[in-house]
Order: sequence, then structure tokens, then C-alpha cells
Amino acid sequence: MKINDFIFRFRCKGVLSAYGICRVRLFVNQQAEVYAVLSELDENPSVSVTNAVERICEQLVDAQKIPAQARIIEHYPPAKFFPQSFDLVTLHGTGRPD
Repeated sequence: MKINDFIFRFRCKGVLSAYGICRVRLFVNQQAEVYAVLSELDENPSVSVTNAVERICEQLVDAQKIPAQARIIEHYPPAKFFPQSFDLVTLHGTGRPD
């Protein structure tokens, strides 16, 4: 069940802009596990969700927008030459993603 849907402005070290944006949708399953879907937006002025996922997650937790134990899914909507994609992201204790 979807429990929230919002645009999140995150700090980053982008060349064009110090801030980026992504869409965040939160879902909870029957086991009360929270999944956060981070979607790349065409109008994002800075680094991609892929290149900033660890910073986005840290900032979402710090802002109390997602719980620290949320499962993270990176989402790219369909584009002209690419299909839609969803990828489960694993953050290690060092904050590095897989």
C-alpha cells in the first residue's frame, strides 16, 4: 500500500547545481516493511539518483521522511530509448551502495 508520494530536494556536489530533485514514493507491505522508491525526474538539474543514492537516503532519514531500515528501490521511468527499470539498492555499513 502506498503511504506517501512527494518530490524531494537533496543536496549534492553537482557541476550544474548544488541541489537535485527526485520523486519519493513510500510503500508498506503486510509485514510492515517500508520500501522507498526513488525516481529520476527529467527536470532534475543535477546528479542522477544513481550517482547520489547514498546522499539522498541519508538526507531522507535525517529529515525523518523515511525510516533508517527502509528498503530502497531506484526507479527510472521509460525514456525514448530505454525501458522503465527498478533496481533494489543495498547500502552497506559504510554507506556505499550496490
